[in-house]
Amino acid sequence: MNTSLAPSFYWRESPHDGDPFKVNPHRTAHTLYCAQHPIARVQPSGLGLAVHFLGQTIDTPGRPVAVPTVKRGKVFVENWIRDREASVIAAYQAQQFPYLSGPCGSLSTARKCVGP
Repeated sequence: MNTSLAPSFYWRESPHDGDPFKVNPHRTAHTLYCAQHPIARVQPSGLGLAVHFLGQTIDTPGRPVAVPTVKRGKVFVENWIRDREASVIAAYQAQQFPYLSGPCGSLSTARKCVGP
């Protein structure tokens, strides 16, 4: 069983908004991207950590999920994405390339709609 996500998914670490002076290394946010679109973020929340799903293009759990560590938060997000990987990639490709979706459907049928 393949446990890694597609190469278009990657994690990026950034300072958390709650640390404006960027002096606390423990106040960082870890964001999962799909082709430059943020999907989910593991970030500090109160005294703990929470996973927030950012995409409105995809079906998400709906509310933040508390996690004990950054590593467990990343595992939670990756497990959630893994089951929906194809639909997440398709949703963001449709957002990035809107002319590929719609009445013509996929790229292969789009040529038929355009004409000869």
